[in-house]
Amino acid sequence: MKEYSMDDSLPPRLGRPPVSRSAARNYFVLNQLAAPGLGTFLAGYRLLGLGQFLLALAGFILVITWCILVGFNAYRLFQTGAEPEPVAKYGLAGIALFAAAWCWSLITSRKLLRAAKEN
Repeated sequence: MKEYSMDDSLPPRLGRPPVSRSAARNYFVLNQLAAPGLGTFLAGYRLLGLGQFLLALAGFILVITWCILVGFNAYRLFQTGAEPEPVAKYGLAGIALFAAAWCWSLITSRKLLRAAKEN
């Protein structure tokens, strides 16, 4: 039995058969084009996929918050002429979190494809 090391592979999928090449390709597409972490979760790496998805969700929520605050600022500016509040930090933080989740899921997806190719 092969021992797991932190070098360049995913943890073993306990009690599950290895991922096929076509399934790994589908998980890759889900991770990169649908939602980061979704393909990882469906591949059987529940905790890893959940972490990726929650990170992406936090980024998405921050970007939506930024959009709403920009709208409020514009409304206040047009109605009262009040100085807009700085809200760029929410948008930048959201983009950074989502990008981190996307890159993390890209790394996991590539490892899934590599493991499927070896099987």
